[in-house]
Amino acid sequence: MQRANKAIVASWKGRPGRVRPRAVDVGLAVAVAVAVAIAIDVSSYWDPSTRPPDALAYALAATLGALLLGRRRWPLGVLIVSVVTLQVYHFAGYPGISAAVPLAVALYTAAAAGHLRWSLGIAAVYLAGLLLYAVLWYPGPPGPVLDELVRDGALLAAVLLFGDAVRSHRALMVESYERLRREARELSAARVIQQQLLPRELPSLLGWRMAAYYRPAREVGGDFYDLLELPDGQLVLVTGDATDKGIPAALVMATTHSILRGEAPRLVSPGAVLEQANDRLYPDIPAHMFVTCLYAVLDPTTGRLRYANAGHNLPYVATADGVTELRARGMPLGAMPGMRYEENEIYLAPGESVLFYSDGLVEAHDPRGEMFGFPRLRKVVENSAGGDHLIKECLAELEGFAGDGWEQEDDITLVTLERTN
Repeated sequence: MQRANKAIVASWKGRPGRVRPRAVDVGLAVAVAVAVAIAIDVSSYWDPSTRPPDALAYALAATLGALLLGRRRWPLGVLIVSVVTLQVYHFAGYPGISAAVPLAVALYTAAAAGHLRWSLGIAAVYLAGLLLYAVLWYPGPPGPVLDELVRDGALLAAVLLFGDAVRSHRALMVESYERLRREARELSAARVIQQQLLPRELPSLLGWRMAAYYRPAREVGGDFYDLLELPDGQLVLVTGDATDKGIPAALVMATTHSILRGEAPRLVSPGAVLEQANDRLYPDIPAHMFVTCLYAVLDPTTGRLRYANAGHNLPYVATADGVTELRARGMPLGAMPGMRYEENEIYLAPGESVLFYSDGLVEAHDPRGEMFGFPRLRKVVENSAGGDHLIKECLAELEGFAGDGWEQEDDITLVTLERTN
């Protein structure tokens, strides 16, 4: 449905711009002048007692049309002059014509420009003048003239209401546009702030190679990763995912990131860090939200990797014997107070690598609704050369799977750690 809507919008995008406002005004001016001239001719047949149309009558008809050329710049002035011109026509004794023919466009323009009260007043004065003329000076019975006045009044009222509705719609469109611009600026600022929370440069460790990739589904997202060097030479690796997307997830993500950064230098145990982070996050996090997080500590010298998992996707480890998962039990952060987190460890040998990732990759869907899935990702890890090549291969597999026009559903984060020697 979204693709269809985009196609429709794209097909119509350039069409309104082809008709210039000046061309519209010229067309309306000609149409009104011709319509008034025709109305004068028709009226002269059924009202032969009035003054026969002459050059002055048709000149007044042309004037009513020509006035519309200035309707955008002087909407109220065009309406007033049109009413005066029409009054001159009537008091000159020419055949009566419907007021809706010469005044509809001018009334609509004035009302759409925000001059509804003035437009109502001018229309009322005009109709009142015709009413006095019909009652006091019209030679025949006033009944037919009164019927025409009622009809014209109803038509002009409808035109005024339509013009005011257009004005209201334009005002709402302007308000919406300004709000969207303001929100876009705020989101842009939020994205800059969020990007600053992510590592600007990856740590450089002898014998190790790291790579990272981050792409939010919206301007800002709930995914995060961090690589923090501890004073004793160890390295903290964190990947996380706050539920939901957009601003709420970004705020929770920033809070979690700050908590983990504060606890990392003080507590060496991954499980203890997650326990403290959960207890600090739980009282303040919204009831419907939580954060999944994988927290690991690497000793670059020995290759020892200790880790704890708060409900996050299981990392994949590529070894000479195949691909395994780093398993550790634990509830997401902020879901329940007083949680304990299982802590495990492995030793990475030279040539082995680890992939940390968020669910934005494995839960992506192709046009048929099929999910990318964990088995597909595991197969990519098995066949990969490791390191930064693994990230490129994951993204290439995702692009081939999702196809052209894929709309990203969730944030995607990929972090790889490889021992080179």
